[in-house]
Amino acid sequence: MSLFLVLIVFHNFTFAQSDITGKWKSFDDETPEIKSIVEVFKKDGKYYGRIVKLFRKSTEDPDPVCTECDAEDPRFNKKIIGGDIERHEKD
Repeated sequence: MSLFLVLIVFHNFTFAQSDITGKWKSFDDETPEIKSIVEVFKKDGKYYGRIVKLFRKSTEDPDPVCTECDAEDPRFNKKIIGGDIERHEKD
């Protein structure tokens, strides 16, 4: 799954005027395949996204860890499912 794609989608939705909370599908960059379900929620004035499901191929690890994160990132080598992405609300 492309964590970058999730961040881009999440970033774009934070500027919408309508309520963005709920569960959203993320799609592959190059195909129409669904890659994940991300739950967007708001807590203490910040938006968060939590990956609740991954749609993986039979040859892929069904419960992967984030190896593409920077080693200084607290998500590095942590499970992707259940992982949170924080986004601050714009003033």
